[in-house]
Amino acid sequence: MIANKQQSFSFSALKRVFANPHKLYDELRATDPIYFDELSQCWLVTGYAEVVAILEDERFTSDLGTYSPKSAMGWDTVQDTLTQSVFFKDGIEHQHANHYLLKHIAQTAKRLTSDIKTIVHQRFMTLAPEGSMDIVKDFASAISFAVTLRVLGIDISEPQKFKRFLGYSETISDIASGFPVGNTQELANLISFLREEVAQKKQTPGEDLISAFLAATDIFPDDEAVLSSTLMILTAGHVTTKKLIGTGTAKILDRWPQLQEEFLNNPALPKQICEEALRMSPPTRYIARWARQDADLSEQFPGNHHIRHGQKILLFLEAANYDPRVFENPKEFNLAHRSVKHLTFGFGKHRCPGASIARIEAHASLQELLHLSHLEPDADHPPSGIPTRFSGVFVPVPSPLILKNKHCVLTKA
Repeated sequence: MIANKQQSFSFSALKRVFANPHKLYDELRATDPIYFDELSQCWLVTGYAEVVAILEDERFTSDLGTYSPKSAMGWDTVQDTLTQSVFFKDGIEHQHANHYLLKHIAQTAKRLTSDIKTIVHQRFMTLAPEGSMDIVKDFASAISFAVTLRVLGIDISEPQKFKRFLGYSETISDIASGFPVGNTQELANLISFLREEVAQKKQTPGEDLISAFLAATDIFPDDEAVLSSTLMILTAGHVTTKKLIGTGTAKILDRWPQLQEEFLNNPALPKQICEEALRMSPPTRYIARWARQDADLSEQFPGNHHIRHGQKILLFLEAANYDPRVFENPKEFNLAHRSVKHLTFGFGKHRCPGASIARIEAHASLQELLHLSHLEPDADHPPSGIPTRFSGVFVPVPSPLILKNKHCVLTKA
């Protein structure tokens, strides 16, 4: 019986039940919220307080280049470029880079709010005549890619070129996520294109993120450092917001008529829905940390928690967001939960720099969708979770989730 219980708490078991893992999370948290998995030789952390403590503990690092092993088939090219980014380093240089990015992203979010809303609306109007859409593939993916390009300062206005490079971005996201599919030549094409954009921005800088990287020579000392960080922003920005919109919409679809009714009297409802949807369905299932030295958490969190140098720790943000010690009735959609900070975008100095941009996209997307009349999922296309890993994270994706209007026209109510 003990062996079976230990086996059920393995990382492999958690991967198998990615569609609805919360029963297993509850059992694991009740047994030990900092649990060592003998099979995978890594720690599984499922408690809110425990995740926060490890995120804030300098003895643990996210240094992808030092600790994450290379994978086969195309990943080496991506990893070699990504791991040069200062955002995958650690220590004071990472802090300076993250602070710089947070400051610039905040300014960008304020300046581009109107543009982001326009991108969302235009995509919606493009899909409206069709009468249905795949919320991830047709809607969220194109929006997140277009917004990320806008933030970086890259203009791909020609539709066929946009579609082609959207495909390149999907390929590089898949390979960076541990799924080596697609044509590896697309990787070279995308990296070559970004290198040209960096060179052009160097000659004619503007009010964009690539220009900001180039201006901060103390943080990004050469063109390759700028390129690696540009690739990181493009890949992470695209994949994360795509999952955010897709999983968030799927999570609240059963309450759609009620939410539409509330929206008539509460224009701020999309922002409120967004935070609870983020808590319940974070686009990042877990993030990875490694112990840079031996660390004993046994006194802070009673139990045998002697973490050894080099051991991997998986912080399940999804589980922490459902911790009943923090969130009352965590499995219920409740807008009152927004008074407690969820961990979807991390915590403290390790929070996601692009969270403000992602929120604007999600708010605008929900606002467009809430205006629809009779929105419902297509019974012929039930959603199914697809596991996607990116740089040590694990992301469930509802695909396909086809939304359609009962009258087959996506018109405003």
